[in-house]
Amino acid sequence: MTAIIGFCVKNGAFLAADSARTDMDSGKLWKDSVKKILPLTDKLVISTGGLGTIGHEARDTLIEVTKKLEHNVSIILPKAIDIFKGKYQRSLIDHPGHDLPLTCIIAGQDIDGSGFIVAISSTDNFTPLWIRETGRPYFAGSNTKVVVEEASQAIHGLAQVFPKLYLDLWATISVSAIQKRDSMVAFPLQKVLVTDSIHEVVTSSESTFKASEYFEVDFPIL
Repeated sequence: MTAIIGFCVKNGAFLAADSARTDMDSGKLWKDSVKKILPLTDKLVISTGGLGTIGHEARDTLIEVTKKLEHNVSIILPKAIDIFKGKYQRSLIDHPGHDLPLTCIIAGQDIDGSGFIVAISSTDNFTPLWIRETGRPYFAGSNTKVVVEEASQAIHGLAQVFPKLYLDLWATISVSAIQKRDSMVAFPLQKVLVTDSIHEVVTSSESTFKASEYFEVDFPIL
């Protein structure tokens, strides 16, 4: 299953995702962890959730297609919608009656230097959900309600201790709490900040966390 949280910054975006992968046929977790966030361009990343291998196939197809396109999300996003919608429709033929969603998230720095997160999902017929407001968090997952509750609570708790929000600490605490409520979410936790370049940290558990200055931002107003 999947837990993803994000944060829009002035000149880019932050994404964090757990590494659990579920077998579509058996519903069981794979033994090996998987990276759910990959570079799309030098200033964009892509993350997928749901439908396991099918989602990764759609992601890899988009990565290949994007190599021939400009670094411009207004050009890339329509391609993403076509690819992910097509893969999802095919999954309904190959696996009749399944109720797993398929989500694609693209985040980073747009051509004007501003930050954004945009998500498309089968639950909304792949209608884009945009986040362009600096300081606005993003939440997604197989159980989005739990992700929202725990990640929001983590922000409030950190605000009582720190003058700034360390996004990588926020992600680690959030996913650790989510994991206690959903055993299908798993560490290692991948955390990526995209601005003028891509910074990545992987945390194996909450106890191994070390804050990075790259991930320091002002607290949002929730």
